[in-house]
Amino acid sequence: MLNLRILVALIWLAKCFATNERRRLTTESTVMAGFQTTVDVTDFARIDLDQQFINRQVDLATQDAFENAKSVYELGAFSKSIATIELTQAIGTSISAGANVVGQSESGNAVSGVTIKGTQTSDTTIQMQYLSEGCNVGGLAASSPVTDGCLASDASFNIEGTSVQYTGYTATTDTFNGRSIQLFSTDAESRMKHPGSDTYYPDYDKFVQYYGSPSYADDIVQAAYLGRPTSLENGNIDFTVYDYVGRAEAVKAGTAYMATLMEVLAQVESALYECLKCNQDDCREDAIGFLDQAVALYTGSLEGASGTLGEGTAMYSLAERRGLDFLTSVTGQAKVNTDVMSQFNMMKNALSDGNCASARANKIQFAQLVFVPLIQSTI
Repeated sequence: MLNLRILVALIWLAKCFATNERRRLTTESTVMAGFQTTVDVTDFARIDLDQQFINRQVDLATQDAFENAKSVYELGAFSKSIATIELTQAIGTSISAGANVVGQSESGNAVSGVTIKGTQTSDTTIQMQYLSEGCNVGGLAASSPVTDGCLASDASFNIEGTSVQYTGYTATTDTFNGRSIQLFSTDAESRMKHPGSDTYYPDYDKFVQYYGSPSYADDIVQAAYLGRPTSLENGNIDFTVYDYVGRAEAVKAGTAYMATLMEVLAQVESALYECLKCNQDDCREDAIGFLDQAVALYTGSLEGASGTLGEGTAMYSLAERRGLDFLTSVTGQAKVNTDVMSQFNMMKNALSDGNCASARANKIQFAQLVFVPLIQSTI
């Protein structure tokens, strides 16, 4: 029967997630598993901390823990934390999106971020994405929010040289996350289409055709969380017959290796699209920026600059574990990851040169390589 075989595969995909509590998130994360990014994608890489939290919660095998995990899956926690801030009066000046914001926490520590969108002189509300660490609410709001690094409730901050007063900011209610693992699946239908058409990218289309649902990853993960059957065209699993342990493995596999993996491919496709749009040097950085984001999602923040810490929860880490199992590690790195990072580097060079055809060839090679550890995990 398909459902038992698929569950076994999912369980193997999610093995070996015991990790250390320490977080290695600094500006040095611009080097990820040996790949040098051109822009700061630390915040993208932090999505693996959502994954880490989910893994640890479902491993507790209780209803409360499953609900905590589901909340972070849906609402996020550690990536793209955004504060909505009410000003004491109209800002009085126009501020562009991406403007630097510097303020203080309740304890007086420095807090940094950037504006999400531009403002008009009459605006009395702004949204700021945190760049500094320590303000993680989202799906943690009801269980274990981290607010030490959030802005103070009533104070002022500096936006590109302009001092702005604000009041009434409450971190646990005025902070949300603009990125979550669930969104990687539920937004895939729009993200994984050729621009200007209704045609899905091939890597995504294969899954949609099989499962019969554009949000197939979310469908499976939600069913595992809730202990109910899926309602897909193929590959259905009846989670009513599995205990917390079996459902936990499905959650871990569905989030890391179905939802997040497809977002990695979406970022690569965006890089290729930007390459085709660009015919001059000054816009090639947009394409490379999307590639950097793909690498950040693939490697995560927990493996460090060298990619050898062995603490991650992303695709890179799965490949490392399977490399040890199948004796395919070369000079301390899984052969698959050596080849994947090589394709990333060659793609970066091709994008820099505006050689979109070569970059596309690198993407095709990457898309083939990335499924190797998934297949290994089912053997």
